[in-house]
Amino acid sequence: MSKSLRKLFFLIFLLLAILSIKYISIYTSPSPLSFITISMGIFLLMGYLLSDLFSKIYLPNLTGYLLSGILLSQIIYFTKKDTSLFQYFEFIKNITVSLIAFSTGIEINISLLRKNMKKLLQFIIINDFFVFIILSGCTYLFLKNINLHFICINPLQFSIFIGILGLASSPLIALATIEESKVNNHFSMEILNIIVLKDILAVLLFSSFVLIFEAFYANSSVFLGFFKFFIMIVLSIIIGIFIGFIIIFYLKQIKIEFGLFLMILAFILTSICDKFHLETLIAGMIAGIIVKIYASENNITVFEKSLKVNKLFIYALFFTLLGIHIDFFVISKFLNLLIFVFILRVILYYIGFTLFYYEKNQVKKMGWMGIISQSGVALLLAMQISEIMPDTGKKILLFTLSMTAITEIIGPILMKFSLKKSIET
Repeated sequence: MSKSLRKLFFLIFLLLAILSIKYISIYTSPSPLSFITISMGIFLLMGYLLSDLFSKIYLPNLTGYLLSGILLSQIIYFTKKDTSLFQYFEFIKNITVSLIAFSTGIEINISLLRKNMKKLLQFIIINDFFVFIILSGCTYLFLKNINLHFICINPLQFSIFIGILGLASSPLIALATIEESKVNNHFSMEILNIIVLKDILAVLLFSSFVLIFEAFYANSSVFLGFFKFFIMIVLSIIIGIFIGFIIIFYLKQIKIEFGLFLMILAFILTSICDKFHLETLIAGMIAGIIVKIYASENNITVFEKSLKVNKLFIYALFFTLLGIHIDFFVISKFLNLLIFVFILRVILYYIGFTLFYYEKNQVKKMGWMGIISQSGVALLLAMQISEIMPDTGKKILLFTLSMTAITEIIGPILMKFSLKKSIET
């Protein structure tokens, strides 16, 4: 019997075991601690098994994690009204936010960025505002022509935030695809830089619109909202610089148990930013960039390895928990919109790279294929929206989860194709 088949049989056995635990728990009253411990073990096993099976057909691990959550919620583990378990894992979300931000910042290629900084930033700003305006506008027009009563959303808010989330890409998927393809050339490095800078712009745009909406609904000055946004970004950058140098100091002077230190630091960073209403993603990205610029090559390698090891556990649990929140009944109501936004987003990025990229090279021709995937940043921003605006925000989170599932299947395929072509030409 092959290894994959043995894992499939073990997965079936695990599902039967979960079903047994569910029915036993009906007739007993397990303590929250024991229930959470069992649930955590189940989430991890399901996530690892499905991600490993999906890797055989060259799909990202995150797809397996999301699908394991869907499987647990829709078939076995939860009813639609019983998804409160996520509140017990708030610390997992806090750690994940910072780890994703660190991972995004550390992937930037400083030497390549310095050569074309001005042109690259100009391209990203023009291209992203082109995508944002058309994607938001078309989404709004689409929503105005359908019946919205069954999903209870504000079409303007929904359209603007879908436009912003459409700007976010996935450094995690891009890096994994590049490593798997074993392609390390100008094309792959430029795509990574574009993805990192795009995510930073998406976070900035997201934060500005959140403050504008809060000012509007509170009948306060929009100017005050922009002032708060400016202060928030400046303080987030300062915190990020401080955290970055703390990491460098620890790597240089202390060195022991860095993986544990990084997990604790990630939790503290998110907690501080939440307490003082700062942007964790910006702070974490800046911290990663500081480490990339000022740390030695050896310490950067240690930092990257620690991130990779910690992510195996944290991401499996976090994205499995996110998958649990997918509600197919709600998704089915805006399935046409989901397909429309996905296709439009792909077309807009193709047009954007063709019209606005500053050099006639492989990036201009195929760069759009490398930025289709979405995962960490888009999902974390969608989670923030769901907390700030519960009614519309929950629908945006479901929409983003669904879009992530689609882009994690199609995105890596397109990127692998572009990487292969970049070697041939």
